[in-house]
Formats: sequence, structure tokens, C-alpha cells
Amino acid sequence: MALVSGPLGFISPETTLGAGAIVEFFGNVRPLENGEQIDGIEYEAHREMAEHQLRKIAHEAAERFDLLAIRLRHCLG
Repeated sequence: MALVSGPLGFISPETTLGAGAIVEFFGNVRPLENGEQIDGIEYEAHREMAEHQLRKIAHEAAERFDLLAIRLRHCLG
């Protein structure tokens, strides 16, 4: 698991040859909120809490879906 400050980049399929799937999610900033233009957003995170929650999610997914491995990367901002 990795918490990254800045862009994550893409996962190369060559680095996951034993995996049955690669799942990526990218969020976008909407151009408008309640009719007002959004120029940008800033993120803050409590690193320890984020790490705890990500480990919890990964553990639950591994048990529920009988996963052999999980590689989780999350961008903090």
C-alpha cells in the first residue's frame, strides 16, 4: 500500500502479469458546483487514519473475494 502526494501515473500491465485484473479509479473535479465555476480544489489528509482505512478496505476485499494479492495506491492530493 502506498499513499502518494501528487499524480499516481498508470500501472503497467507488464508489472502485474500474475494478476487476473487491474482496477483503476480516477476522480475528476467538476467544472461547476451549484452553478458556480470551480477553479480547483485542495486536499488534506490525516496520513495515519488514511493508512488505517486503506488497510481495512484491502483486508476486507481480500477476504470477501479470496484475493491472492492487492496493490493499493492512493493519492493524497
